Amino acid sequence: MQKILLISAISPTPQNSGGATRIHHTIKELSKYYQVDFITFNSSSFKTQPKKLTDKIPYWFSPWYSPKLISHIQKLIKKNHYDIIQIEFSQILYLIKYLPKDTKKIFVAHDISSVSFYRRIFENKPSLFKIIIRLFLFFQIYFYEKKYIPKFDTIISVSTKDQNTLKKHFPNKKILCLENGIDKINFLKKISSKIINLGYIGSFSHTPNLHAVKYFFNKIAPLLDKQKISYKFYLAGDNDPNFIKNNFDNHNLINLGQIKKTKYFYQKINYLITPIFSGSGSRIKILESLSFGVPIISSPIGAEGINIKTPYLQIANTPEEYLNCLKDLPKNQYKNLKDQLKPLLWKTIFHMYPKII
Repeated sequence: MQKILLISAISPTPQNSGGATRIHHTIKELSKYYQVDFITFNSSSFKTQPKKLTDKIPYWFSPWYSPKLISHIQKLIKKNHYDIIQIEFSQILYLIKYLPKDTKKIFVAHDISSVSFYRRIFENKPSLFKIIIRLFLFFQIYFYEKKYIPKFDTIISVSTKDQNTLKKHFPNKKILCLENGIDKINFLKKISSKIINLGYIGSFSHTPNLHAVKYFFNKIAPLLDKQKISYKFYLAGDNDPNFIKNNFDNHNLINLGQIKKTKYFYQKINYLITPIFSGSGSRIKILESLSFGVPIISSPIGAEGINIKTPYLQIANTPEEYLNCLKDLPKNQYKNLKDQLKPLLWKTIFHMYPKII
């Protein structure tokens, strides 16, 4: 059995983010075909260098730069012979410099970070000063990806849209797509309610999640209040309760905090609301919501990379469109949805891995 060293910027537990969920299933599925050694970055274990705007590592990625991590990986490689070394997430692309030249190296692009940060430049109507700073940070990441991605033998994207973008930037590289997926299809029986139960799941440490929740309470919630539509908004994720209390003083908000099983969250809501305006890749939270039979109302960027056409995934561009979608809850259209979800089971997606790598 071949040996693979899997190095990730984030841990597979707890599974309160799409990245953690994918890493969990990557380890689970690849272990069927390979002997897997796994290293994940942990700030308490691997001391990082202080952030500096002029560092060779982009400012936003500098928390993931660790000489101790580099040393640990080099010792592990010296001790073991690996047939494949796989890097997960752009934050640790720089590790390619410390990997042996004669070993097959794979990079998994959970998103295209330069695309994500470009979209943030003009988000929330920033001042000229903020635009200049964001441009500088964007170019740091753009040239960082441009430098390190070509050094890998194979690049894996999580959506066909990202695959096509990567092919344009790196036309001579082997670029594959293993989409984001779901664990199983488990349509939930919903309890009837006189109010609309809405929800969002995600950590505010990822800025687009914070902006999405702010958009709901600043833009959508006032329309619900104006039309006297009763609702509750359930928020799940590893977020500071004091921050939520100070920034979202709304009696309709119910903070579930960090949850052990996402089913608990989806059982409570009628709709997942995802007004996301930056990022790339695809949102596992949307795929999870579909797998539970919970409808989603999303921005175009939020639903990007998900090639499923169903009434259970509605696209809205304005607060008024979100409101209109809320008034038209889809009913009994699971059969077509189930057929579209079957190819996205994690075990199906990773079954292709040994054949295409």
